[in-house]
Amino acid sequence: MKAVLLDLDGTIIDSVGVLVKSFKEAFRKFGLDVDEEIIKGFIGMPRRVIAERILELCPGADVDSILKERQRVYEATWRSETRLVPEAILFIKMAKKKGLRVALVTSSNRARVSALLDYFGIGELFDCIVTADDVERGKPDPEPILKALECLGVELDEALFVGDSVYDEEAARRAGVRFFKVSKWEDFKKIGL
Repeated sequence: MKAVLLDLDGTIIDSVGVLVKSFKEAFRKFGLDVDEEIIKGFIGMPRRVIAERILELCPGADVDSILKERQRVYEATWRSETRLVPEAILFIKMAKKKGLRVALVTSSNRARVSALLDYFGIGELFDCIVTADDVERGKPDPEPILKALECLGVELDEALFVGDSVYDEEAARRAGVRFFKVSKWEDFKKIGL
């Protein structure tokens, strides 16, 4: 193995709660009471896709209005409701120490990713960062993974993708790269490098 690719939300940072909350409050502002489990089921996809999919189930607002309100709620709360996953950071540092290249592969946009990496001071851990702004199709499409592999200069069979969602798993399967699902933070200790 020459490289490890990692998802961001729910994998490197504990942020799913604040993402669900920001969507729930945005939908509520427009009179839509969307169950948190429905929203959580879409986390891992690009934000616009999440809004579109939920509005298919619960019509009543337009996507741009929902996304604008979601962003307002998120910006007001993310610093107090997001934390690093220490097990993930330790795993990344161990991978780097063993000479592996490390990429971040996320459905979030570059502005959000830059803000998070700066806030937590972990940007230097990644040799390559692929965001929603860098691809035409986000996860579960394999494009973000394939772009990261190209950026790192490694082949499919030389990499492992680590994520927490069904969208991460499907993207890895469709790309043809090995996948490890993190269901709880302790799972990082089970990944063999």
